[in-house]
Amino acid sequence: EIVPITKNNIPVCMTQVFIYEAYERVLQVAKDLLADVADGNMDEYTKYKKALKRFDVFDPVGTSKYREVIAQHMILRDGFNLQ
Repeated sequence: EIVPITKNNIPVCMTQVFIYEAYERVLQVAKDLLADVADGNMDEYTKYKKALKRFDVFDPVGTSKYREVIAQHMILRDGFNLQ
């Protein structure tokens, strides 16, 4: 279901997309760091990765509906305008 376009929910949609993407980037950086710390030791990396899973509590969010609302807003407003 598409989120209705209202004056107040465009910033919320944009924030949802930003937070989800930022969270995924942070997790990837953490995994890369763990791989560097483990230095090729797969047993150690597996142990670290399991520990990282405890912090991975963010439920996946389908951002396509938010992206569609943002795009519709931009089309209706002839560009990037939150008003």
